[in-house]
Amino acid sequence: MKSSRFIKTAFAFLILSSFHTLLTANEDPPYKEIHVGVILDMGSRVGKVINRFVIKGISDFYTANPHCRTRIVVNTRDTKGKRLLALSAGASLFYFCC
Repeated sequence: MKSSRFIKTAFAFLILSSFHTLLTANEDPPYKEIHVGVILDMGSRVGKVINRFVIKGISDFYTANPHCRTRIVVNTRDTKGKRLLALSAGASLFYFCC
């Protein structure tokens, strides 16, 4: 008698968990991520300031607009003061984001 009760309980649990999976499978994700590439010389004061401003600006925007369903993800690359590294960082950001 106990085993048949256990089987019924397990079957009911299986059915309920299946319904929960079906109901939550069609839900939209909470937000969509938009990847944005930023290439900066992080060794310079200007690069550090720009990086802080970009991150703070995005943070302030989402604080003021919590209902937005998109999120900007900043992908920062450091050029280390070299032009060739800036070019390769741009190429890697292009392939990473797309």
